[in-house]
Amino acid sequence: MVLPILAAGGMALGSILVKELPSIASWMFGDKTGKAVDTVTGIAREVLGTDDPQAIEAAIARDPQAALQFKIALIQAEAEARRGEREEIMAYLHDVQSAREQTTRLAETRSPIAYGAVVVSLLVLAGFGIMLALLFTRTVPPEQKDIAFMLLGSLSGMASAVVSYWVGSSRGSDAKNAMIAQITAKGTR
Repeated sequence: MVLPILAAGGMALGSILVKELPSIASWMFGDKTGKAVDTVTGIAREVLGTDDPQAIEAAIARDPQAALQFKIALIQAEAEARRGEREEIMAYLHDVQSAREQTTRLAETRSPIAYGAVVVSLLVLAGFGIMLALLFTRTVPPEQKDIAFMLLGSLSGMASAVVSYWVGSSRGSDAKNAMIAQITAKGTR
């Protein structure tokens, strides 16, 4: 609903949001919008000497060299933001890879710790099954009903996470399955 309203209002509404209401723009378009608005506003102030939307448009129309400098500064800011995003993703992937390598080493040395995920998974699924069975076969006292349903909801979420971990269809899950198959093949030789 927001996008058609913005499209109907044209550039003027967007300018007002950028200039006057960056927190609302951030709320409507995501958490990075506020930072992007601040960055663009700072670049406009630095390169063009203003952060007023009409003055920015006038400065760009009046001075092609300033327009080019503004565009280059925006591209550099976007590239820097993307570098930051890339570094965050690379750190996350390194963390995941490190955890997988640790699990692999534990499994190869037949450490009992390697079975931690299996044990936790079994406990969560057993707890969920027992809770469901109790709720279907027993009458819950009225004063404990809220607690019982909160516990069931928590166990349901954990059971979903267990199923996603073991049978998920993500690339990470595929890699995990391949790693488990490789470890299993080494252990049976």
